[in-house]
Amino acid sequence: MAGTSLVKDWAPLIEAAQREYVRRHPRSREIMQRMAAWMPGGDTRSTTWYPPFLVVVESAHGAELRCVDGETLLDFLGNYTSQIHGHKALFIEEAIRRAVERGFLFGAPREEQGALAELLTRRIPSAERVRFTSPGGEATMLAARIARRFTGRRRLTVARYSYHGSYEDLVWEAAERTGTAVFPSDVAGDSGAQLVFGEVMTVRLSAGGLQECCGVLPDLTTLGKIIGGGLPIGAVAGREDVMEVTDPHVPGHLEHGGTSSGNRRAMVAGLASLRALDWAAIERLNRLGHRLARGVGEVARTSRLPVAVTHVGSLLNLHAARRVRTPAEAEAATHSPLRRFLHLSLLNRGIFLPLRREMCVSTAMSGRTIATTVEALADALAEGERLLEGRPR
Repeated sequence: MAGTSLVKDWAPLIEAAQREYVRRHPRSREIMQRMAAWMPGGDTRSTTWYPPFLVVVESAHGAELRCVDGETLLDFLGNYTSQIHGHKALFIEEAIRRAVERGFLFGAPREEQGALAELLTRRIPSAERVRFTSPGGEATMLAARIARRFTGRRRLTVARYSYHGSYEDLVWEAAERTGTAVFPSDVAGDSGAQLVFGEVMTVRLSAGGLQECCGVLPDLTTLGKIIGGGLPIGAVAGREDVMEVTDPHVPGHLEHGGTSSGNRRAMVAGLASLRALDWAAIERLNRLGHRLARGVGEVARTSRLPVAVTHVGSLLNLHAARRVRTPAEAEAATHSPLRRFLHLSLLNRGIFLPLRREMCVSTAMSGRTIATTVEALADALAEGERLLEGRPR
């Protein structure tokens, strides 16, 4: 059970997990070293990076990844929640195949754009009009431009510890140099400010996203990931009068382009993804998420290592802390060196997740997937306790 005398030097645990990781992934190490000659760090996304090097994936199917070292990993990252139906879902692949046969980039509208926009307005409570972008990060930039144009104001306000893409004006850590205001939670109400919900990840929590769960109607909503079936996509949805600032019929309207915005592949993949994500599918995902959180929580409570889990629906986060109740406590846990042990130890046991230990459930998973993951965490924590006590494996 948990005790107050637990050693706080996690170096032996981290070193042991890293040695095993390096031993298991020689091919990944070789490829990453070679690619670093052409890309800083060896990858094109710094958000995916973790030490000592990344595992390189060669293929994927369902809830599994196959890495170049021959290992199969259970994918709880899902490309940061975008693969809600797992990899190579046949109904999405077939929709894309049919779209590609007819061409997909024309510099002209396609009916599928209207079909996906209509579906989003039917599902998202606050959505009356929609504009598509290429990635979700671009959607947050567009939302900021729309809000500024509609209100005539320049200053933005973001929630502390939130993430809304790489646009610096929306990065809370950069607020001191950008002039962006930072609050514990978004503030709008009677101030005349526009309330923007970032539902790029949380739209999976119900048919209408987090806003439907909490009963709050934002002025604008940013979307991405699953609304494109895993293909690059972003969207801004909102009230008709707010979104009207982008209408070309309006004199002085806000210009918005994008070569790949609204491309046919993403539109048809998104339609297939959302139609399959009906209420029954969402309920099943949330049940699996609750089951995983309960299992992880039970294992964590009996471990001498400080571990906790937070979750909402099918989204979870594993924390290197005994207890996490607030965003500030979650942020503090990200600085614990124990997080590296948890991350590498789970990778060594076939559980793929990012260094920040975010986890998401996909429809390709089952109860057995959850049980396997809980068993892997229990084994990792037991090994950590043995290492701390100086006992052999």
